[in-house]
Amino acid sequence: MNDANDLVIRPVHPDEWAEARAIRLLSLQDPAAPLAFLETYEEAVARPDDYWRERAARSHVRQFIAEAPDGDWIATVAVIIKAAGGADLLV
Repeated sequence: MNDANDLVIRPVHPDEWAEARAIRLLSLQDPAAPLAFLETYEEAVARPDDYWRERAARSHVRQFIAEAPDGDWIATVAVIIKAAGGADLLV
């Protein structure tokens, strides 16, 4: 187990799309994932590589990872960036 103080939180870089895909697919295997991620494993695994490349390079959605000292990705979160004054949508 990694100590939280040893983790680095950073954005995913566009050239890390394959790693971002892998951690997303791993996360989607949780039984509660469709509710939390608004998609299923089956939907995500069927997406082409170009989808994952574009997702990693987006400017309106930023994906961050928690990276261990050995380079392992421990966790991920996506942040939706929107214009000021826009409506918040809760699902």
